[in-house]
Amino acid sequence: MSFSRYYDLNARISSGPAGPLLKSLAGIQPADTIEWVARDRFKVRIRFGKDGDTDVAALSALQLDAGAQIILSGRPTNNLSLAAPLFLATDFTEVHSSDDWYYEALLNLDNDPLIAAVAATAQGSLNVTANLKVLSADDTEIFTIPQFAVVLLASAYNPTDGVPAENVDLKASQAQAEAGTSNTNWMTPLRTAQAIVSRIGTVVTAAVTSGQATVDFDITSLGLSATPDFCVPFGLQKPADAADNIGILSAFPASPTTLRAYLTAAPSVSGYQATILFR
Repeated sequence: MSFSRYYDLNARISSGPAGPLLKSLAGIQPADTIEWVARDRFKVRIRFGKDGDTDVAALSALQLDAGAQIILSGRPTNNLSLAAPLFLATDFTEVHSSDDWYYEALLNLDNDPLIAAVAATAQGSLNVTANLKVLSADDTEIFTIPQFAVVLLASAYNPTDGVPAENVDLKASQAQAEAGTSNTNWMTPLRTAQAIVSRIGTVVTAAVTSGQATVDFDITSLGLSATPDFCVPFGLQKPADAADNIGILSAFPASPTTLRAYLTAAPSVSGYQATILFR
């Protein structure tokens, strides 16, 4: 399964009181403060809105002329003369759905100058002034969206920090699973089964032959060195063709070396499976 993250920019071509960016083209409510994170990469989707006859009318999505070029860039607000922008997106693709047009490109915030500029700030964030303009196929400027503010935040993740050499993935060991005290380690199906067994006991099954009202489980074959603390019946599975209405009545240690299950009656056919739980 894959998914794609994106950030919507609804740009107003002729700026009004609400400013150059809107929450949507359905009204004139200004967009929220833009906050992006250093080292991130995501798609930017830009919609260009054309004003109606009144300032409160919904804006209609504008389709750009063929060959139009979109340039989205950003420089530090305190250094707008910086030669190279901290971020730049130019490879926009037109997407059309019903009466909606938007333009999409990958915005890469994972570059050394940007990361260094954010890291150099005492507060861990950098104010950036973004520029968005559209050029024709011959590089003539068609229109420019008024500059807008972006806050670049420091990333909590630094790939150069490395990772712990031991137990990197925090998978629980059998001892941790059985102890049940950790709230940070994750469990596999095997560890989950081991934790359950350590709490409630071990389940074992043995075949029952016809005419047999008891079933013995050899302690040694179960890997035990001593008689378990308790032993209880867990269930009796009968074959599909069996007509006997019997069950498993009880189970307990019959001797230091044997666990025994007692059935309510001896089955008339073979194929039954008696299950007990011990700990």
